[in-house]
Amino acid sequence: MAFTYTTNYLIPKPTVGTELDAWGDDYNTGMDIIDARMKLNADAAAAALPKAGGTMTGPLITVLSGTGAAGFRLPHGAAPSSPTNGDFWSTTAAFFGRINGSTVQLATSAELTAGLATKAASSHTHAQADITSLVSDLALKAPLASPTFTGTPAAPTAAAYTNTTQLATTAHVYAAVTKEAEVAKTASYTLTAAEAGKMVTFNSGSGVNCTVNSSVFAAGDRVDVVQLGAGQVTFAGTATRRASGSKSKLTGQYSGATIWFISASEYVLIGDIAT
Repeated sequence: MAFTYTTNYLIPKPTVGTELDAWGDDYNTGMDIIDARMKLNADAAAAALPKAGGTMTGPLITVLSGTGAAGFRLPHGAAPSSPTNGDFWSTTAAFFGRINGSTVQLATSAELTAGLATKAASSHTHAQADITSLVSDLALKAPLASPTFTGTPAAPTAAAYTNTTQLATTAHVYAAVTKEAEVAKTASYTLTAAEAGKMVTFNSGSGVNCTVNSSVFAAGDRVDVVQLGAGQVTFAGTATRRASGSKSKLTGQYSGATIWFISASEYVLIGDIAT
């Protein structure tokens, strides 16, 4: 028996007037085919999103925008009276969105019309006068080169006797001029560069040596020495000593002298000294 098929859904139908004895079998076959096609259509309908409401289970993918039409359209309308978080709508005035319980105007028609023409480029320049308070704020700043400060400028206080290009505060100068750190010794001792600008005291019951070697200090360095004990202090070492009458010792307990360096290898001994 021959079949023909419907135009839209390809449902088989027996050709009229052919093999009437086989119509029962052919009818059953045709009904099975119709049932299968109806099941496919029902499944497809169940998987489709209804026009009104409905929740998608995957991402919304639209067609690409082209010169003929946009890929997605949100027609102008009126604002909903009770919007829900996540709602978006447009009117002739602007785009709106409902976010965390608040309705937010995303863009006005004027902004959309002007587009990026109203926006600043990511890289651009401004005159100082275009920035609020910039000119007056800069006028209060001191230049890096040869600044003139007003008021009472403050700076960190360097350690006493610091010998660098660091700025000196009045506290630093006061400490260096009026205060002298003591380096207390009870036996013979060889001076180091750390003693520059300090007071080295010797407190011993017997004689001790204060050794001053070359190339330890620089020209202009100074070390004060005091004999606190009964043991007499004698100046020795490789540096050349210049002293009145070639004297090389302190005169006795509580006497003192200053070592002042003419150069790294030569110093003058000034003070209460004896031969």
